[in-house]
Amino acid sequence: MSSNVDPVAELRGAAGELAGRMTWLAKRIETEGAETQAAKKLRLFETLVESLGTTSARWETLVDSSHAEFEANQQQLRAGVEAQRVELEASRRQLAQAQAKHDADVKELRAERQKLDAERQKSDRARETWKHVRLATDKVRESLNDLSLSGGRILNELANQNQKQSDADRVRRAYEEAREKLEQQRTELENKDVELEERETELEAKQTEVSDLQDEWRGATTSLQHTQVELEDAKRLLADRGKEVGRLSETMRIASSAVKSLTTERDSLQSRLGNREELVKTVRCSATELRDDLSLTLTHLGAARTERDQLQKDLGTVTAERDELEKSLAQARDDQGQARAQMDELNKSLMEARKDQERVRTELDKSLAQAREDQGKALAQMDELDKSLTQAQKYQERVRTELKKSLAEAREDQERVRTQKDELDKSLTEARKDQERAQTELDQLKDALVRTREDLEKLKTERDQQDGSLTKTREDLKAAQAEQDRLSNTLAEKESTLKASEEKVEELEASAGSKRRRDTVGSTSGDEKRIRVDLDTPESRWHKRVEDHSRLFYMIRLICPEDANISLGDAHAEFVRAFDDEFADTIADFAAHAPEGTWHCFEQIVDHLLGSPDALIEDDGCIVHEDGCFQICTAYKAEGFGSIYCRSRRKST
Repeated sequence: MSSNVDPVAELRGAAGELAGRMTWLAKRIETEGAETQAAKKLRLFETLVESLGTTSARWETLVDSSHAEFEANQQQLRAGVEAQRVELEASRRQLAQAQAKHDADVKELRAERQKLDAERQKSDRARETWKHVRLATDKVRESLNDLSLSGGRILNELANQNQKQSDADRVRRAYEEAREKLEQQRTELENKDVELEERETELEAKQTEVSDLQDEWRGATTSLQHTQVELEDAKRLLADRGKEVGRLSETMRIASSAVKSLTTERDSLQSRLGNREELVKTVRCSATELRDDLSLTLTHLGAARTERDQLQKDLGTVTAERDELEKSLAQARDDQGQARAQMDELNKSLMEARKDQERVRTELDKSLAQAREDQGKALAQMDELDKSLTQAQKYQERVRTELKKSLAEAREDQERVRTQKDELDKSLTEARKDQERAQTELDQLKDALVRTREDLEKLKTERDQQDGSLTKTREDLKAAQAEQDRLSNTLAEKESTLKASEEKVEELEASAGSKRRRDTVGSTSGDEKRIRVDLDTPESRWHKRVEDHSRLFYMIRLICPEDANISLGDAHAEFVRAFDDEFADTIADFAAHAPEGTWHCFEQIVDHLLGSPDALIEDDGCIVHEDGCFQICTAYKAEGFGSIYCRSRRKST
């Protein structure tokens, strides 16, 4: 600090010495010779000018170094703030990605929970069905027991009765085993629900930790924003100090101009040494002007020194603020490191939760597969129960016939042996009571069977609703394909993207069609197993033909272009008229292997398959049909798998 003040003190000393010498020169000017005084004045003036030049150069060097230091500090602060801002932005993006990933995991867990709830509801419905079946079984067993008691007097039917009783016991044991399995599965599902609830609790705790981390991150972000505001204030302060340095530089230029003017005065004074009187007057005027210039220079130098001291204080303040800012940035980096460590721990916890979720999902899939298998066994056992009930009814008829025979024999015995009348009447009354009780229990059993069949009808209705939802999904796919066709006409430049979307739609449509065919075949076989419909009746053949048509139109989709000259209903009618046992395989082979964009005669394809050369259409004309025909063309690339264009080319009469 003292080394920076020395040039100013030296300048002040030089200025004071110059003023004293000029005063002494003014006093001695009258007594000494003009040439001697002028020579002394010039020597003193040259000395003063050199001292001023040296001081001005030192001052300019000091101002330039201060300004360069100021610019370097400002650039360093900007670079540090920019680097910290980049790191904070990267951390914010990572936190946002972690939050999005966590939200996706929570959403997936919720979806799994909904699926488990649906499966649990299905299990509850199956358990209710099993309860009804068990009640019906118990009633059948009781009825068989009563029938066995009422027919105890028929010796020739005792063996058959014991056989039926053993069958009923076997059915009961099978139902008890199935019930135990269902109870075990229910217990397992409840355990899985408890485990899922624990996982959800853990995920909620993890979400709370994420929220706390987000709050801490927001606090750090707010602190960083405040720090950035303070940095902006420091930048503005540095800019103000830069302006002050500029003003100080302007002051130095003014001082340099004064030195140059003094040098000019010195040159002019040397040129006027020839005239004594003019020299004296000029020297006096120059001395006066020089005093004024020196006073002004000293004033400017004092102001410059004050501004320099203030600038140094401001630089110290800015340096302290920069140190505090660096400390804040270091603290923010530490907080960011802690947040990253917590985020890593949270990601590990989420990975463990996903593994547990996959394990629970696998176990649930196994449990559900076992439940479906047990349900199929239950349906088979219900069919056996139907057989048992039918046999029980036949057995009841036989018992009733035997009872009638016994009654007739009792009446004949009454006529032959009147002494046994009372005993036979009593036996007949007991037999009638047993018959009425058996009839009542059979009626109750029939009611139970009706309720069981109603439950089965409800299950069938739910299955039909699922088929309806699949049909709606297919309609949605068709609507999506129509929208895709409309967009393809206006967005030709996105052909590659549209092709990828079409391939995905084809895969979805194929998977939906295969699942629908499996559901249709499964439901048909289940109905045939329960209803025992005779397949040789006209009604059965009609239903089978309708099912074959429906499966065909699930596999293919007919499309009529604008120039088709035929409606979509008429096109379907052409397919229905030509339908036979091999028609579905022929059309499926055509839709899968026929070259796209090539039209074929429909009748030739049906009669002679795809390899017939007469089936090809050239110039819209058919080789076989001169008056025109119904024509088809594959469109699996443009419209999706199983799509077929249809048109009619018939000559008008």
